Amino acid sequence: MKKAIYIFVCCLASILLGYLLLTIVYMFPSGRIFDHIKPYKGYIEKLVSPHLIDSYQISKLDTYAESIMLQEAMISAEDADLPAYKAALVNYYYQNDPTPRDSITKIINGEKLEKVGYGRYWHGYLVTLKTLLCFLTYPQIQWVNMFVQLFLLMLICVQLGKRNLGLYLFPFVVVFFWIQAPYLSLNLQFSTILFVLLFQLNIILALDKDNRTNNFYDYFFLFTGIVVAYLDFLTYPVVTLGIPLVLWLIIHRPGNAWNSIKTLIRFSAFWVIGYTVMWVGKWVLDYLFNSHEIIDDVILQIRTRLGVTNGLTAISPILVFQTVLGRPTKTLPMIIYAGAAVYIVYILMKKGVVFSKSRFISCIPYLFVSLYPFIWMSVMKNHCLEHNYFVYRILAVSWFALISMIAVFQKTSENNRG
Repeated sequence: MKKAIYIFVCCLASILLGYLLLTIVYMFPSGRIFDHIKPYKGYIEKLVSPHLIDSYQISKLDTYAESIMLQEAMISAEDADLPAYKAALVNYYYQNDPTPRDSITKIINGEKLEKVGYGRYWHGYLVTLKTLLCFLTYPQIQWVNMFVQLFLLMLICVQLGKRNLGLYLFPFVVVFFWIQAPYLSLNLQFSTILFVLLFQLNIILALDKDNRTNNFYDYFFLFTGIVVAYLDFLTYPVVTLGIPLVLWLIIHRPGNAWNSIKTLIRFSAFWVIGYTVMWVGKWVLDYLFNSHEIIDDVILQIRTRLGVTNGLTAISPILVFQTVLGRPTKTLPMIIYAGAAVYIVYILMKKGVVFSKSRFISCIPYLFVSLYPFIWMSVMKNHCLEHNYFVYRILAVSWFALISMIAVFQKTSENNRG
C-alpha cells in the first residue's frame, strides 16, 4: 500500500509538472520562433524524396510529423486565442494543405490557414523545441542533435569499457545500426526515443554498480514510461523498455531464469503503468479544462490503433509481423548476419565456450525479452502496419537480446554466473 501511494504521487506529480512546463512554453511569443523556422522553408522545398539515401527504404524520414511538430512550435497561446493553460492542452497546428510541409511554406509566405487541435498526445517535446527555437534555427537544432547524440553514444562505449563489458559493444552497435542512429539527428520525431534510450543506458551504466535493488529499477522504469508518454509521438517506444531490460540481465547475470523472468515482468509492469497513466493524465486534463470531445477522439484512436479492423478486413498479427519484418532491405540484415557470425567466432576463438543445461536455461530471459517487439506488434496492429517504415526499429530489442545471449556461453570463472 505504501509503495502504491508513492507510485500514485509520482504519476500525479509528473502529470502536473508536465502540464506546467507546457503551459510556460506556450506563453513564449511566437515571433522569434517563427523567424528561426523560416530556414525550414528552403530545406523542405529541396527535400524532393522522403528518403535520406535514395532508394534505401529504411532511410525514410517522417517529414509529415516533423512538420506538425514545427507548426505547433510556431503557435503560442496568443496565436491560439486561448489562455496558455488551455492552449497547452489543445496543441493546435495548421491544417494540412495538402500536407503539413506545404502548410509551413504557406504560413511563412503570409497565407492564412485554419488551426486543428491535436490534443490526444502530450507533445512534451515542445518544452525543449520551443525553448531551443528561441535561440537557434531549425538547421542549427539538427546540428545540436547530432553532436549530443554522438557524445552520448561515445559515453556509452567508454562506460562499457570501464565496466569490462567490452564484449557487449557489438550488440550495442547492432542496436544503433538497426535504429539508424547516424541520421536520426535530422528528424526530430525519431530523435526523441533515441535520446531517451541514450540517457537510460548511460544512467544504468553510471549508477548500477551491481548493487542496485529492484526498488531502484521499479522507479527507473516507472519514470521511463512517464517520460516516453510525455515526449513521444508513438514511434518505437518499446525499445526504451526492452533494451534496458537486456542491459539489466548483462550487468546482474541472475542465476535463476524463472526468477529473472518474474523480475522482468515486474519492471515491465512499472513501465506500462507510467506510460499509461501519464497518457491518460493528458486526456483527463483536456476533459476538465477544454471540452468533452477529447474522449470521443481517444476512443476512436484506440480502436483504430489496436487494429480491430482495417476497412472491412480484420488485421492479423501475422500480417503485421510479415510487413514489419519485411520492411528493411536485404542489405542491412546481411551486414548484421555477417557481424553476428564474426561475433560468435570471436567468442569461440578468444573466450571459449561452455555448453550445458544450466547455460541454456540462462538463455530463457533473453529469449523472453526478444519477444517484446512481437507483443507490441500484436497489440498495436494498425499502427505498426500503417507506420511500418519506422516501427521496424523495435526489432532492435530482439537483435540486442539474441546477440547478447551468445555471451552466456562464454567461459567464465567459477564465481561468475554469466
